[in-house]
This record gives sequence, structure tokens and C-alpha cells, in this order.
Amino acid sequence: MRKTIFALCILLAGGFAALCGCAPASSAEAPDADAPAAAAQPSDAQTVTVADIIATEPPTQYAGMDVVEGTGIVDWAQYPFLENMVSLADVIVYGTVTGKEYVNFGADAWTKFDFTAEQTLLGEAPADPALTIYSSGGYLSQYDQLTAQGTRERVTDRTDAQLQNTIVHEHADYHFDPLVGSKYILFLTHADPDTAFPADSYQIVGARFCQLCETAPDIFSYIAFGPDPDDPDAVFSPDDPVVQMTRSEVEALLAEAAP
Repeated sequence: MRKTIFALCILLAGGFAALCGCAPASSAEAPDADAPAAAAQPSDAQTVTVADIIATEPPTQYAGMDVVEGTGIVDWAQYPFLENMVSLADVIVYGTVTGKEYVNFGADAWTKFDFTAEQTLLGEAPADPALTIYSSGGYLSQYDQLTAQGTRERVTDRTDAQLQNTIVHEHADYHFDPLVGSKYILFLTHADPDTAFPADSYQIVGARFCQLCETAPDIFSYIAFGPDPDDPDAVFSPDDPVVQMTRSEVEALLAEAAP
């Protein structure tokens, strides 16, 4: 399976693509987790370009502020190959990102997504299709970060206002936010009840590398990430990180990789 995915890498997609319009998941009765996904309906996904997907401009709310890039937040216990994400996910859903907000829990930046699930591809369908999803990484002020760490007093050469005007962007390379208004297949786990996450919320598995964006009807794309063929202990992303898959290829991958 991994060879199949990297073979697709060579084809290099021109965009993140479409998981097709799927039958909405019913909130009245959860389907059998092992049952095949409902037959697809014609997709109404709008075209999404690669430039849209990998845009790295800071959000408009931070315009005019100093933005510090921090890319050291990911320590992989398991590389985020698509097949790994299937086995680690509690539920795999297809739907639309309807909102996004940058939040922090203590000194760590997170991004909260509002998501409407239209189809559950694997696992138990959520009782409510309106999901709250968290992903590691995002934006927070240096003031909030230092205050949460208990180290604000050690910084004596900057005022509170200067620290509040300096934004830390915590992320990993090739780590891009889902686009509000676009359709995705997301690999999710239930939020740990012992954490600060609200009850009944979810987390994106594998940071955001294996999210599948519907960039055209029934075409899905994702950021490739895997082992360096010349160094098995290292990882790499290709120069063109976008890999494209059809809906049938996604369904075949789910069928093969599912436990």
C-alpha cells in the first residue's frame, strides 16, 4: 500500500480533490461500522487549487503584527501514512469545514474547526453531524505563551504590548489548515476526556498531513509525507507535496487498511 501511495506521488496532483457528494450520515441511527459506505451522490465540490491549499500567509487578523515561525511541534510516534491513519482513527468522515478559530491551551497553540459531516466512511457515525475538531498548531501571542509558561518576568527587554504584538505560529513543515468552505475527508479520534478539550469533540489524527481535500468532484488530494528512501530513519516531503487520488482509490485504500 505504501508503494502505491508513493507511486501516486510521482504523478503529482494539481490540487486537493474531491471525495464526492456522499449520502448524509443519519443522526437518528448510526450505521454498522463494518458496513460499506452509502452510494455516492453527485458531488457539488468546488474546484480548489494547490495554491489555495498551501497558502502560508498569516491570517488577516494578524496583519501588521510580527509573526515568529516555530516548526518544532511534531515528534512522530508513527509516521502519518494514509494507511496508518486509517488504523489510528476512531472515525473517518467526509464533509465541509464551516469555521476555524485559533485557540490555545496553556502555552500550546491549537486550531479549532467547525465541520459538518455528510458521510461516515469508517467507524461509528457521530450522533450530531456538526462536529468540533481540534488540531495541534496555530497562532498565539508571545505574551500568552510566556505567561502560560510562567516565564514572562524573565523577559525584561520587551513590554507587554510588544509581546502581545508578536505572534508565534506553531506548526510543522507541510502542515496546512483545512480551508473553510471546502470539503474534506478527515481522520479523527475522540478527544481525550482527561485533557482540556470539550466533551464530544474530536482531534485530527497525524496533525494535518493526511487530510484529503476534495479539489474537484470525486478527486481527493493530500500532502505526501513519508520515509526518505535513502535514509529509513529520516522523513521527507517531495518538492511538489500534493498527491491526488480518485474516490474509488480512496475507498479501496480504506477497505484494505481498515482493521
